[in-house]
Amino acid sequence: MCGVLVNVLSTDSYKQNSMLDHVARQWLVGHFHDHVRFDEPMYRHTSLGVGGPADVWIEPKTEQELKELLLWTIQNQFPYLIVGNGTNILVKDGGIRGIVISLASMSTKPCVISDSDDKLILSVHAGFLLPRLCNYSIHEGLAGLHVVSGIPGTVGGGIIMNAGNELGSVGELVHELRLITADGRFIELDRKELCFGYRSLNIESISFDDHNGGPVVLEAKLILKRSDPNVLKSEFDRLWGIRRSKQPMTYRSAGCFFKNPSKDMPAGKLIEQSGFKGLCMGSAQVSTVHANFFINIAENTRGCADDFLALMTHVKQGVWEKFQISLQTEVKIIGS
Repeated sequence: MCGVLVNVLSTDSYKQNSMLDHVARQWLVGHFHDHVRFDEPMYRHTSLGVGGPADVWIEPKTEQELKELLLWTIQNQFPYLIVGNGTNILVKDGGIRGIVISLASMSTKPCVISDSDDKLILSVHAGFLLPRLCNYSIHEGLAGLHVVSGIPGTVGGGIIMNAGNELGSVGELVHELRLITADGRFIELDRKELCFGYRSLNIESISFDDHNGGPVVLEAKLILKRSDPNVLKSEFDRLWGIRRSKQPMTYRSAGCFFKNPSKDMPAGKLIEQSGFKGLCMGSAQVSTVHANFFINIAENTRGCADDFLALMTHVKQGVWEKFQISLQTEVKIIGS
């Protein structure tokens, strides 16, 4: 799942800067050393296993480094994108023009900051993986995270997408978020200032300078409850078993490709009833296990993003023709 809350500056202004010149490369290497890579293939960083190179890939180690980088990108008009674990994105074959920033190296262990008889508040870094958080909650006897059981992204990406399952969504657990703006300001928002929707988080009511992008989630404070670790493990095992039986776990995918138009008419059902289950286009296939999963069936190559885009277009058109329902992608499509 992608850990992006929106910040891609104007690509046109970036092109006018004649890409990354020698001075820009020197600054990046001087500040980030072996944590910066150029022309980095994005297929290495996505669960789908497709995607051309990003001009720059950077993993800041501290919040101060991230702040300096964001300010530098604004000052030099370089577009940038924050990513999580790459589990909910499709990067086009042309790659990404600009700087891709991963928060993985900044991730720290969760910490209980408030504990009472009926609830506790757990602080978690945005780059922390959701599966690791679920395992941590079982070990510590913290209930509530069953709503993200089996979801492979990061905490930040999960919150931005309001990830969840039939039992609920992660937005229901959020007590507070700490963010950094593109101009380097650290802010905190409580749940009253956050509007969670179906696979979305809206904070447009927050005022930012017009020339800056959206804020980047750094930390989440989640409301959980104490429970028996053995009971929690049994419940997580049960949910994981259900997920394994209903999803194509042995193939590379980006999770559910489309949003469900409604509970009564999920995207997978619409795609299957349109006759597309198992349909292949090059390296892309509609899963025979779950029709809302597009899987990468390339064996000796990394696969082609264009195949997935072609399959997406074909499926959307077919569902529209049969049901007059326009499917909307849940997977974020980025790149050129």
